[in-house]
Amino acid sequence: VGHAVEALSGYALRHGEAVALGMVVEARAAERAGIAGAGTAAAVRDAVVRAGLPDRPPAGMAPEAIVAATRGDKKARAGAVEYALPTRVGAMEPAGGRWAVPLPDAIVLAALAGEGA
Repeated sequence: VGHAVEALSGYALRHGEAVALGMVVEARAAERAGIAGAGTAAAVRDAVVRAGLPDRPPAGMAPEAIVAATRGDKKARAGAVEYALPTRVGAMEPAGGRWAVPLPDAIVLAALAGEGA
């Protein structure tokens, strides 16, 4: 998600800022998918905000455009986008050693809308 937002911003958003907001969105998605424990997204968001980094995409950037842009990411395989998802703060879902989990667009769109689990 972060890389997609970074590209859609025309690289006006710094890489670390994009990655930070991507972490928040992907933590929300992980909770919605039942991969992350409750409260993980709130803890990630809190840390990002306390660090002075953005926790959401720039205003006016359409969630559908972000999801479409994820299809060009290195983790997109055979038309499915895979995401690096936390199971909790400090631990990622290993997904059988691939470290990336495919998610339906609806889950990512809800996470982009700021909807938690």
